[in-house]
Amino acid sequence: MFRTFRRLQCAMPLASMPGPNIQNLMEFYQKFPNQGTRARDWGLALNKAYGDVVHIPSPQTGGDQVIAFHPVDIENIMRKEGKYPIGAASLLFMFNYYNQKHGNTGNVGNSQGEEWRRLRSALQKNFFGPKDAASYLPLITPAASDAIGCIGSFSSDLNQFMSLTTYDMMNAVMFGEGLHLASGHGKCDAKDFEFVEHARNTFKAMTRLFSDPKQTGLFFEKPESSEAYIEFESNFSACLARGEYHLENFMAALEKSSSSSPLRDTYIAKKIADKDLTKEEFVSNILGFLFAGVDTTANTLQWIVYQLAAHPQAQAKLRSTVTELLQGGDLTAEAWNKLSYLRFVFKETNRVTPAVDGTIRVLPADYTLRGYNVPAGTMIMLNPSPYHKSTDIWGDDASQWNPERWDRAAQKEAKTEASQNQKHSEYQLDPSFQSSPFLVMPFSKGPRMCLGARLSECEMAAICTRLVQDYEFRLADDSPTPEIDTTGGLARPVPQPKYVFTPMKNKN
Repeated sequence: MFRTFRRLQCAMPLASMPGPNIQNLMEFYQKFPNQGTRARDWGLALNKAYGDVVHIPSPQTGGDQVIAFHPVDIENIMRKEGKYPIGAASLLFMFNYYNQKHGNTGNVGNSQGEEWRRLRSALQKNFFGPKDAASYLPLITPAASDAIGCIGSFSSDLNQFMSLTTYDMMNAVMFGEGLHLASGHGKCDAKDFEFVEHARNTFKAMTRLFSDPKQTGLFFEKPESSEAYIEFESNFSACLARGEYHLENFMAALEKSSSSSPLRDTYIAKKIADKDLTKEEFVSNILGFLFAGVDTTANTLQWIVYQLAAHPQAQAKLRSTVTELLQGGDLTAEAWNKLSYLRFVFKETNRVTPAVDGTIRVLPADYTLRGYNVPAGTMIMLNPSPYHKSTDIWGDDASQWNPERWDRAAQKEAKTEASQNQKHSEYQLDPSFQSSPFLVMPFSKGPRMCLGARLSECEMAAICTRLVQDYEFRLADDSPTPEIDTTGGLARPVPQPKYVFTPMKNKN
């Protein structure tokens, strides 16, 4: 206790931490007027200008913010989360206001303290663990196969294809069957296509509320005076309304079903049987899963397909390993455990083109960060993206996409090499950081990590294993080279690449 007090006493005030003043901050915004690049380039520019810890004055929100970039700092901060971590979802002010305005209660993302712990414990049962997620593969793979059969029709619009397909797979997990939106094989409702568009627009409006000082200021003066908030509320309400429609229909069908019905294998049926949530809590979180599970997985899948198309040798290797295991069949839980190369592909894609740059935490007590006192309750943004392509960590080919670097033998060699060099500080960069779980973390880490992380990986694996078995694919001759665009809050390739998908049966 005394040592902690002395350490805090000696720490410099937060205001003296490197970072832009209000005038400099506005200049930084003006350097990145394009909403599509601001979120990522803005952070990288701040890191280059001010270093690994940056103080951001935030008069609109009534509290200063801190950005921590180095994986050592990120790990140390996350280890100080306390019994009841405060994560990114609970700090989304537009969701908090929306839920308060509309009387929505019991959502795990917005909850704190013991209520959060209870909700988290209830929701992750039959959902969060690797075996739990893999248990839904019999529901996921039919939806994936149905969609992949028509991917050629979306060769110039993979963004739409992946959004429709991930929504299909999430519906299969929740309600027992996909909606066939990509293939059109079923009776498709226009409102489900609109759901996907509303989800995208919700993320876009969220990004504006975070990154546009004018919209942020208007929100905190009067939420309804912010054009971005009005857009957010309209689109998010439409998503919830469609989710409620499907949930009501499923509940009616489940009530009439027999005990051996496949509907009993869905997550919702299992959650109802647990009887550990109130009706309001149940509805709020199921609808939240439907909304959150669309664009995040879809954006990562777009980058995976792009990288595999741009690297035919990696695509061939993946096809060989998948075909050897599955022999043309759909992904199984047993096979998923053995597909190490596919996991390398996922990790490398998240390193080079992560869907999100990091996460947010708020610590329950004052914390000394690089000699500066960060008061309890300060929003700390954890953003390791400047180190995703560090040559000190990854070598001279750091900017290149290479799944092989995640092989355990390669990482062991990197650690051995690093151990032979004298290290003057824990912050000194070397290849040993390759294995840090706080460097590439698409789903965050710790008790507040994404509930759907393992399910998302199973969905991506179902799509990729079906795709490489059914098609050989490449970039079209006139395909543009995409850049990372974060207009919608998540990184996606823009302009969209163009592809040529050749069915494997035509190759024989």
